Amino acid sequence: MSEAQKQASIEKFKQWSDLESHSLDYYLSFINLKTQTLQKNTVRKAAGFGDKVLKKEGNEAVRTLFLAFEQTIIKKLREGGLLPLPTTETNSEKTPGNKSDKPKPATFDQDARNNALNARRVSELEKENLDLKNQINELESRLESVQQDNQCNRETIQVLNEVNALPS
Repeated sequence: MSEAQKQASIEKFKQWSDLESHSLDYYLSFINLKTQTLQKNTVRKAAGFGDKVLKKEGNEAVRTLFLAFEQTIIKKLREGGLLPLPTTETNSEKTPGNKSDKPKPATFDQDARNNALNARRVSELEKENLDLKNQINELESRLESVQQDNQCNRETIQVLNEVNALPS
């Protein structure tokens, strides 16, 4: 990978990951809700760079930026209530079928996950609602314009009928 390509990939990622240009809801769609990590494939496609950039043999600078951004965005999404906080539980007592004291994998509060999904759905519905309101306003203005044109045409027809009714 040439130095120019590396720089271009860095710039593309910085532009995509700018928190000022996108809302937290936007980044929620790039999160694997089960593992609470960024999905590299979807990030790569959205940022607009090649397949190998985020792989081990790819651009190390972009990978470093990606990992730092992943930690930042996960933290912000948790603080915003869009992602649940992970809870870890240890298995302090042995069960008959369990011979090891390995900690259980992290479990996530399903209500918080559902709240995050609901928040994303509400955001999508609000956007759709706003689009529909704009479309209604546009159609109402077009209807008003057509009604005005129709009124003018009625008056013209009425005048023509009156002129034709006059004896010559």
